[in-house]
Amino acid sequence: MQDKTAEQLSAYLDGELNADERRFLARRLAADEQAREQLGRYHRISAVIRGDYRVETDHLAARVQVGVEKAIL
Repeated sequence: MQDKTAEQLSAYLDGELNADERRFLARRLAADEQAREQLGRYHRISAVIRGDYRVETDHLAARVQVGVEKAIL
């Protein structure tokens, strides 16, 4: 994955992307499985750091992410 995409994913999780950037990233995620997997890893890392991580939520988070991406497109 390109460093630019990794930076965008991190900025997305930190709430630092504007609406246009979020739409662009959503299209990228819809087309790029590697980027989706990286975003999932970032989500899990963030949850672990906050103490909110639960293994059973991984599948739910993936389903919600797909639904959000479809809604944005």
